[in-house]
Amino acid sequence: MIRFTKIKSSSGNVAGQITVDAKNNQAVLVGTSTGFRINSANLDLIVINSDVPTRLQIKEIVNVNSSYIMTLESNTKYYGDGVMNIAYNSNSITMTQNVSTINLIANDIISFEYLDNVVESMILSGSGKNYVLNTANSFFTTSANLLNYHVYPIISNAKYEIIRTYYNDPDTPNPDNILLTGTSGSPIMSTYTDPVGSVTVAWKFTPTGASTYIDNGSEVPLSGVWCDPSPINDYWIRGTYESGDAVTGGNSLGVWYKVSGAGSDDVEYQWTSASAYNGTIKVEISSDSSGSVVLATGYYGGEIVFT
Repeated sequence: MIRFTKIKSSSGNVAGQITVDAKNNQAVLVGTSTGFRINSANLDLIVINSDVPTRLQIKEIVNVNSSYIMTLESNTKYYGDGVMNIAYNSNSITMTQNVSTINLIANDIISFEYLDNVVESMILSGSGKNYVLNTANSFFTTSANLLNYHVYPIISNAKYEIIRTYYNDPDTPNPDNILLTGTSGSPIMSTYTDPVGSVTVAWKFTPTGASTYIDNGSEVPLSGVWCDPSPINDYWIRGTYESGDAVTGGNSLGVWYKVSGAGSDDVEYQWTSASAYNGTIKVEISSDSSGSVVLATGYYGGEIVFT
């Protein structure tokens, strides 16, 4: 199955630039004039430094926090291609790797082990295989060859691109058939008629893709489910107030809950009353926890009727 389909924007470059703190283990990426919520979704890929091949990185997007902030799968440090050599009493280093595979710049941080100490040095200058560190000459009291290292690159105001994944790409069929029913004017109702005392009507959506409702006290499967067959991918669900009497129990409105995949659970919206009651909510299914890509919308209600 091909996950990666195309760059979202027709030009290949999404508007805006980004800054990354490579030493931040939370892997938070900050953008300027970006519109992340519009242009990206969880599980998309982001290509950082898209215009500089020797500094390019590709990361999976874990969460689109806002229009200007997102969280990546990991921070942006990378392990050196090859090793580095240090000469006695010199803060100059020589890399062994092919020049075309590295492009260190001033202020990049290199971390390496020297004489059983973990050292972090900053690049002052250099290019290709030869660089000068900010670490004092006198620190290097002996030559050291073949040192493994990793780099915390400076990524400031860098260009980037977004690669859509197949289930976020509107031009590529989703392998899951996502469907919600009901409209604002004609919601699907869960009804209890002539109850004795307080009763509950409800809608429940399960990780297997089933939708059920309470009909006169009994849980009944809806003909048609929110995903048929059971979902392959992870999805989130949210209910929001639409009209009439408010939801009184179950899951909170206005919150995205994971409804399929690892860590998911049943999501249920309830109306409880001992008197006549009638309310409607809007239900949405999204491919990410922030709701940036809504795949289906339906309207569901609960009513308690006395004849």
